[in-house]
Amino acid sequence: PGRTMRPDEETKTCRPKTLAAGILGAFLLLAVVFRPTYAAHIDGVEHNGILYLLRTDPQTIARYDTVSRSWLSEIPVSESTAPTTLAISDNGLFVGFDRIIYRYPLNGGARTFVTNTSDRIVDMDVIGNYLSACTTSELLTIDTGSLQKAGGFSPWYSCTGISTSASRLRIFSVSTGISPADINYFQLDASGVVQAQKDSPYHGSYEIGSRTWVFPNETKVIDSAGIVYSTDNLQYLASLSGGFQRIAFAGDLPVVLRGNSLTAYSNTLLESGTHALSSIQ
Repeated sequence: PGRTMRPDEETKTCRPKTLAAGILGAFLLLAVVFRPTYAAHIDGVEHNGILYLLRTDPQTIARYDTVSRSWLSEIPVSESTAPTTLAISDNGLFVGFDRIIYRYPLNGGARTFVTNTSDRIVDMDVIGNYLSACTTSELLTIDTGSLQKAGGFSPWYSCTGISTSASRLRIFSVSTGISPADINYFQLDASGVVQAQKDSPYHGSYEIGSRTWVFPNETKVIDSAGIVYSTDNLQYLASLSGGFQRIAFAGDLPVVLRGNSLTAYSNTLLESGTHALSSIQ
């Protein structure tokens, strides 16, 4: 998994000055994530120019400064159970361990208990001022500052691979435990409470991936099967002609990792070039 490596989100400081620089930056982000030294990471999030990689052996968060292109000191996150997922806001690093969530300072330090859950935590992301945490039976929303629970919602089926659109107050996910799987969104109100769930109109017409990512302009959402949908109504928009493992964005242009190759796409989502990962230094 790995999910929020988007260099130009409004809250981030590494917006590329040119398209070429942006594509190179996206290449570098994906190259860093798959550097052999850190191949054991299980989740990766970019925030304010720092790439955070959650690792299980050892239980640490590795940090990479995308501006200076240098590694920072690691943050220990030891717990009796292995960490499973990571989300980041200006208020701290949120780490899920099976059925418990802690918040850590962005530069490391003493952790703060957030909540226990009744079932295993599958995935987390941040939407506005709220942490969204998906367990095998519930979607929780928690205020990232006060750590107070905003709401809990029972999806039709288990969800995973979440991503968020702050402008639309929507959490996107793919369903699990049902065949055929589908892509969904959960509509929040301003207080962080889920008001409704909606799935796509296709129900198996397209292959469904295991993760979702919202484009930086928040008009499109893509899953790891390479299918692009509208964030308004989950209508099909395009296909990248194949699945992928990870994605980053140069402006609003996707750059995806397939095996050891990086592929960039145009604003019409047509392939514009490839690059061998082994050649990135």
